[in-house]
Amino acid sequence: MMETLMRLFQKDSRYKELVKVVFDNPYSEKKDVIKKANIDTESGEKLLADLEKELIMLELTSQASSNIESRVPKKIYLVNPDIVEELETMF
Repeated sequence: MMETLMRLFQKDSRYKELVKVVFDNPYSEKKDVIKKANIDTESGEKLLADLEKELIMLELTSQASSNIESRVPKKIYLVNPDIVEELETMF
């Protein structure tokens, strides 16, 4: 998995930015991850989808914090726990 991660990092540095944001702020919402990584929404969503496909990033659903939005689940992100130790040495 780390070979795939390194390949993505070399391909586009924005992958590394997204992984770093989620690594530093687990359980962040998609919009917050993209904003903190300073990436436009469309590109950020595509990059996150690539990271999910490679099982580097995990997308979870959670209930919204507001009662009004409670029926609409929010998507939150977490780095795959299998690679956390390797990422700690990298970051």
